[in-house]
Amino acid sequence: MIEVIDSPALREYLGPRGPWAIECGERVRKFRQRIENLSETMLAAQVGTTAQTIKMVEAGAIVPRDYLRAAIAFAVGQDVETIWPSLSRRRVGEIAQVA
Repeated sequence: MIEVIDSPALREYLGPRGPWAIECGERVRKFRQRIENLSETMLAAQVGTTAQTIKMVEAGAIVPRDYLRAAIAFAVGQDVETIWPSLSRRRVGEIAQVA
C-alpha cells in the first residue's frame, strides 16, 4: 500500500512561520539568552550572518539552511537536534494527514 501525504500541510507546518519554525526559533532565543551578554548581533557575527537573519530565525520567519543551523547550534553550545529536532514518521503522518 502506498501512503499519500498532504505535502502542503507538511510544508506549512515545517516552513517559515509554521509551528515547527516558531518553536525552533524560540529555542534559539532561549539558548542565546542563557549565554551572558550574547546579543543577536554578537551571535550573527560568530556564525557569519546578520543580526536581521538571527532575528528572523528566532521569530520563526525563516528556517535556516543546514550549515547555519549547525553554526548557530555550535555557538549556543547545543546539538543541532536539540534546537531543530527531526520529526518521526508517525508525527509526519499526523501533520500531513496520511490517507
